[in-house]
Amino acid sequence: MPVMIAGLTELYATLDRLTAIETLRRPMYKSVLLVQGKMQVYPPPRPKQKYIRTGTLGRRWTHVVHETATGLEGVIGNNTRYAPRVQGFETQGALFRRRWQTDRDTLEQSLPQIVEFFETSIDDALRR
Repeated sequence: MPVMIAGLTELYATLDRLTAIETLRRPMYKSVLLVQGKMQVYPPPRPKQKYIRTGTLGRRWTHVVHETATGLEGVIGNNTRYAPRVQGFETQGALFRRRWQTDRDTLEQSLPQIVEFFETSIDDALRR
């Protein structure tokens, strides 16, 4: 899912690579934390639900931001064995559809805010 960030090309053309990467680090962290936080939210329990939720799925969402050859990469994941069946866009089981948000849906819904994080940071850096 390609995303266009206004000013990114100009940022790399104007600033040295290290400064450009540091400019992008804060919005990248804000972005992964935004999506991770949304993935951790549980839907309301079903009426008369007897299963007691442990919260394990929500607690096991993690993130990492690391430098790559071309810039920064933010990765969000969950090591709970059943996470793909509950929240994976392509692997979600029928029982969870339309109740639990998926990874892709959450990312797509968050994109406008993520783009704003990056564009604001880039604009600020280019104005200095």
